[in-house]
This record gives sequence, structure tokens and C-alpha cells, in this order.
Amino acid sequence: MRQEHTIGQLLGGMATIAISLLVMSPAVGQNAYPQPRLQAIFPPGGKVGTTVEVTLTGADLDDAKRLVFSHPGLQAELIPPPPPDPKKPGQATPIRFRVRIAADVPPGIYDVSVAGRFGVSNPRAFCVGELEEIIEQEPNNDVDQAQKVPLNVTVNGVINPSVDVDYFAFEGKKGQHVVVVCQAVSLDSRLDPQVQICTAAGQQLAINRRYRDREAVADALLPADGTYYVRVVEFTHQTGGFEHFYRLHLTTLPWIDAVYPPVVSVGKPSTVTLYGRNLPGGQPEKVPGWSGPILEKLAVTVQPPTTPEALHRLEYAGTLLAAEAVLDGFTYRLKTPSGHSNPVLLQVTDLPIVLEQEDNDQPEKAQEVAVPCEICGRVDRPGDRDWFAFTAKAGEVFWLEGYAERLGSPMDLYLEVYRLDKEKPQLLQEADDVAESLHIFRFLTRTSDPRLRFAVPQDGKYLLHVRSREADLFGGPRYIYQLRIRREQPDFRLFALVADDVLPNLTNPGGLTLRQGGARALLVLCERRDGFAGEVTVTAENLPAGVQCVPQVIGPNQRFAPLVLQAAADAPAGESAIRIRGTASINGQNVVREARPACVMFAVQAAVPPYARLARELLVAVRDKPPFALQPATTQIEVPPGGQLAVKVKAAQLQPDFKSAIQLAPLPFLLLANQQPNPQLQNIANVNPNAEVEVKLQVPPQASPGTYNLVLRGTAQVPFTRDPKGANRQNVLLAQETPPIRVVVYGSVAELAAEPASLTAKANDKVAITVRVKRLHNYSGPFNLQLVLPPGVQGVTAQPVQIPANASEAKLTLQIAGNLKPGMSIPVIVRATANLPNNVNLNHETKLEVRIAQ
Repeated sequence: MRQEHTIGQLLGGMATIAISLLVMSPAVGQNAYPQPRLQAIFPPGGKVGTTVEVTLTGADLDDAKRLVFSHPGLQAELIPPPPPDPKKPGQATPIRFRVRIAADVPPGIYDVSVAGRFGVSNPRAFCVGELEEIIEQEPNNDVDQAQKVPLNVTVNGVINPSVDVDYFAFEGKKGQHVVVVCQAVSLDSRLDPQVQICTAAGQQLAINRRYRDREAVADALLPADGTYYVRVVEFTHQTGGFEHFYRLHLTTLPWIDAVYPPVVSVGKPSTVTLYGRNLPGGQPEKVPGWSGPILEKLAVTVQPPTTPEALHRLEYAGTLLAAEAVLDGFTYRLKTPSGHSNPVLLQVTDLPIVLEQEDNDQPEKAQEVAVPCEICGRVDRPGDRDWFAFTAKAGEVFWLEGYAERLGSPMDLYLEVYRLDKEKPQLLQEADDVAESLHIFRFLTRTSDPRLRFAVPQDGKYLLHVRSREADLFGGPRYIYQLRIRREQPDFRLFALVADDVLPNLTNPGGLTLRQGGARALLVLCERRDGFAGEVTVTAENLPAGVQCVPQVIGPNQRFAPLVLQAAADAPAGESAIRIRGTASINGQNVVREARPACVMFAVQAAVPPYARLARELLVAVRDKPPFALQPATTQIEVPPGGQLAVKVKAAQLQPDFKSAIQLAPLPFLLLANQQPNPQLQNIANVNPNAEVEVKLQVPPQASPGTYNLVLRGTAQVPFTRDPKGANRQNVLLAQETPPIRVVVYGSVAELAAEPASLTAKANDKVAITVRVKRLHNYSGPFNLQLVLPPGVQGVTAQPVQIPANASEAKLTLQIAGNLKPGMSIPVIVRATANLPNNVNLNHETKLEVRIAQ
């Protein structure tokens, strides 16, 4: 199943909320230098005009002074904590804030982080809602204990322990269409909920789990006046606890299950059809073979963004996990007098949109389309298949990318391309899941949606077969898809991710906290589109005072690179939201893309792919100086493929009681195609405080020439105590990074020239030319010279010769064939090959034109 959570914004407005934070011992960060971490917020949202006391559970939340929200309409003030209870020494102290939600804050999910003594925490979701809000009250573990609630309410609950069962009872009227939505993962909850709706007699009206990923949506058309029960459980009964919270919406508001088409033209008002429940004026959509709830359909007009920049931007009011983070689009909600529907994501395009026409289930009935275009279709019923036909010319290149899972469709999309021959269609290519990921241990972007590159082999007509892997079993209104057929147009998207991976075996949620005089790195990931393989220069904007970020490069073909931020020794303490941008040269034009912030949601073992999602902003905090800082002796190194680079690193002692050795390890650096990073960093050197060490790294022989970003991490046991008086110091693990080192992998060791660059000779002649090299990068070895003819060219040959070591030229004798006719022009290439260590051969070429004399 896909990871998605668009469920979640039935709620919005203006509220005042009091929030309590419970400071926990750092169980998931034991023996690490404190880094604030939020694990749960309860309740994870609030309604307009109310005051709600909320508990935040986490680690290292000492001296929490400020809540930082991703919307300026959410503001918080600290409520003084109560005095400690002398009868309960060591008890965690609750920290309370009062949060005011302005009247113009739209309903939706926002991020909140805590700023305290040790920096800024990771974000946690905070939902602004429109419905009345209540808190689950225990015991409500059976029918006779069911908590009575009204309709059109949001219940904030927790499954704790794992076998907990939460019952709620409401009074309904015959004919009411009640939708029950259980938000979980979209709120950063670990809960995998199952929801049931039953009558007072025990008849089950509806049951659902994993409507989309770990969230549930059930609905029922009430058969009579009376009492009805809603049951919420963790599906496996294997996990539970304070991180298993939820928001349960019992509502008669509209719920959108699907939008068709799921893509609209940028800047043009567009008519789309909504499929869902409780759609005002909606008509039932009865589909043969559809066993799910009867959905309604409603035609509406949407207004997409009007600027061309919308084609590469994403504005969404819900939560998107890593696989969906690559989408471009905007939020649509259906507004009614009673409130808003849930948000849905619509993509935008500048290509023609083609809607599938039925009766295209066979190749001989394929629907004609003109490419490039956006094809939008549905698997309406079990057994449905869609065929399309298009005409293309030899040499044209198209990218075909399907969207289904990432749009919330339950279908597993599959794609085939055929050439239409006289006898029968000939299969050329097929595509299923996109298996590769930007970073398997940080940002898993794998999807069941297909993608392929189609280079047209010859003029003619081609067929597309689009189907679902489960087409013989399932179909219906939610089974929509979008197939984008675009000409090859290289592009990219960036993601800026923060995670706490200081401990060797754990990946934790974390915030980005710099220390005065120190440096830390975040991870910038690059989704490359349509064969884009070039470098991306990354910069940071809106940096806090005293913080700098020199431009750094994601190297050719690299999926990610560290981005280092440095704080000056006198940088003032504080927090700030920053922006990350990337610039690349594509087809002679500078293309700029803003990075989308991202975060890890839950702590996992280092070798386990974590749940990760887009964040709403990227925060940076500055705090007091660290025990040590690292400084490389150089900021740039030049090295050939297969060569060894060496850099000296000095460790500065910034606190007098720090005396431990610092272990140095490179952050993932210069990975080859399809190579995944090691989940654990490999230490390669140790350095003592106020000492220097030389670090050596081997560049892969297959490395592409270009610029790469090398960053070394230093970790050490440092003395630390929470005691303001400095007593009871114990060693904890602290990490700092070096400023970035620009590594230039060069692909040549000479400039090559042939003299003369063109010549005239007679058939059967022998002609000597001089080949000269201007040596680069201190290369002193020999060059092997040879003549290379383009494909199909004949008539000129030469015996290989060598430019000796330390020499700058040699003669190459050309033999002109006797059968060449006067007036002919023969293009040839002179190639000089330098043999470097590790079987690396660098070729240098220059062109030479040979004309045959009259």
C-alpha cells in the first residue's frame, strides 16, 4: 500500500489553546548530547475559539520557552509551570503554553516545534479544525462503557495499551449519511486504526482500515432513528502507547474520495467531477461489480493557480509522505455552509488533457490520442482495460509516467507499449513499479506507479495498454489514474531533510541546531527527471544572524548531498525558518527550484527505511558553543577518477574539559548509479583536540567528472550535565561536521591539438602531423595516440604512437588510401589516452579534416 494522508482537514478557524509539554527522559537518545525531540502531541489539534490543554511528550525539552508554528496566525505564550510536588521527587514537570489561532487561519494541518535550552525540535503535526472537539474518556472499552458523543464532532483519543478498544455512541436519524474518519499517520501517529460502525443490536454497518495508508474512513446510511456505536482499535493489537493517538471525526460534512480528472490546466478554470459522500446535490454513482460504499458524483469548477511557476510547485493542506512528495499541485476543498470537505491534491499541467472514452478495452478499439498529452482514465469495473493509440516519428523521445497510488487511487498501475504491426501488436516496453528511491534509509520514494523512457524506433503507430494489476478483481470510482506523456525535458526537484542520526544504530526525528563556532549538515535530495544528470548548486536564504552557508554542489548523477551551515563564534541564540534553493544549467538555461522541507517521523533502526514526510518549513536554531569544532586545511581538492584525495583536518578545543579523541567519518559521498548509502558511517581517522590529522579517501574509478561535496563528521564523547551548577558530568556523544570541501573530479589531464588541424593530400600519400599536449594536473605519464574514424568512414589509417612521459608532442603518420577520389573530405579524430592508476583511462580528442587533392 501507498503512504498517503490527505485525510484530515475537516477542521479550521480561530482558537485559543493551552498546551502542556511533558519533559521525558531521552529514551530514544540515550547517551547522546541533548537534541530536543517531540514524539507526540495530545490532543493533536483544536477548534476555533476554544482553549485546550495539550501534552507534548518527547525528549530533551528542558527549558522549553517557545512554540514555533508554520503559520503566523498560530502564536503561543508560556504558562508558568506549577511548583514541583515534594511528595513525588523526580516527577516530570509539565510545561504549558497558551496558543491563539487567528480567525484567518485556514483549516488544515500545520507544524509545531519546540524551542528550548538545547535547540529546536523536529516538527509535529497540529491540526486546526472546524468541528467541536472533545477528549476521549476512559473507561470506554466495551459497548456498555461507550462514551456518548454528538454528531459533527472531533474526538481526540489514544490507543493505550495495545489491546485498548475505544467505543463511542451517538444518536442518529434515519437517512443520515454519517462519515467516520480516523486520522493517524497524517498527524505523525504510529497508530494503524480500524474503525467499525454498528447498530445498537450489534449489526455491523461499516468497517474500514487503511483507506489510504494508516488511516480509516467508514460511512453508513443510518437505517433508523436510534443509538449507533463506533469502535476504534489498533488493527493488530500489537502496538499502543502515547504515540498511538488519533483524531476521530464523526460528521455529515462532505467527504471527497476521488477527483476526475486528477489534473487540470494551469491558469484555466476547469470542470472536474468529485466522487465522494455527502456531496451537496450529488448523484449516486452505481458501478457494476463495485462492492464498496455507494459514492455520489458532483461536477464543480476549480480555479488552478495562474502562474507558470505552479508547474513545479506544491501547495497542499494535508500531509504527504515521501513517495508523494515529488508531486506538483494545489489543494482543493468543497466549501459548504456547514463547513469544508477534506482536502484533495490536484496536479497542474500545460499539456492537453485527454479523458478516456469507454469501449477501448481491446487493441483494435484503441482510443486515438495526440502526444504529448495527459491521459486520464478509470478502471470502472473488474476486468476493465484501456488501450490508446498514437503516432510518432523515429528519433522522438517521450517519458511516460503514471500516477495512481500517489493520487490516492487503490490501483496498482501497469503500462505496456506496443508497435502496431500488420499481424498483431508487438510488445516493445513495459513498466511496473518505480523501484529506485532517493535515499532508502532517509526518504523512501518508491512507488507502484510506473515510469518509462520511450525512444521511438521508427515512424508509425504505437499502442499503449494501461491496466491495473488487480484489474480482474477490483474497479470502481476511486480507481482513477493519470498518464503523463511528455517530450524529454530534463528537470529536477529538491528536498531538504533533517534527521538525528548521531547514534550509530538509530535514525531519530530531529531539529537542526547549530552551536556557536560549529557546523552541522542537513541532507538535500535531488529527484532527477527525464535523464537530467547535471550538477545542482545549492544555496540557503533567510539565515539567522551569524550563520552562513556557502554554495555547495550536488554532483553529477548524485541523488543527494550534505549541505553544511556554519555558526560564527558570536552568533546570537535564536530560531529562524530558512529556505533552500537549487540552480542547474539545463539546455543553456539556469533553472531554479526551491527545496521542499522534509522530516523523519519516527525513530527506527539505522538500516530500516523510516516513515518520512514533507514538512511545512525548515527551522534552524543557534545555541551555545560545542566542546569542539572541525576545520579542513583546504576548501577544494582536484582528483582524477580512481585517484586518492587527502585532506588535513584540525580539531579546535572550545571547552577546556573536553579531552577525548574525535572519530572522523565521511558523510555519504560520490555514490555511483543505483548505489545506496551505507546505513552507518565508517570511521576512517581519529584526531585529538587541538591536533591535526590527514584523511584519505579513494575516488571510484567510474566517477563522472564534475564537482562533489565532501563533508566529514566528527563524533566524540563529551562531558555533559543538566545540572546548572555543573555537577555530575557524564560523557555523551556529540557530532559536528566540517565546513564543506569541494572535490573536483577532472576528466582530462591535457589539452590536445593536432597541427595542422586540416590538410590536403593525394591518394596513396603518407602525411605526418604533429600532435601536441598541454599537460594539466601535474600528469607526467605517457599518452597513447591513435586515429579514430567515425562510423561508416574509411580511407585514412595510422599506426599508433606514443607521446613519452614528460614529453609534449609526437608525430602521427597518416596513410591515405588509393581508392579515394579527388575532392573528398574525410573527417577523422585524433585520440590521446592517458593511463592512470586503478585502470582508469582518460581520453582526449581533437578533430582533423583530410581533403583529397585534385
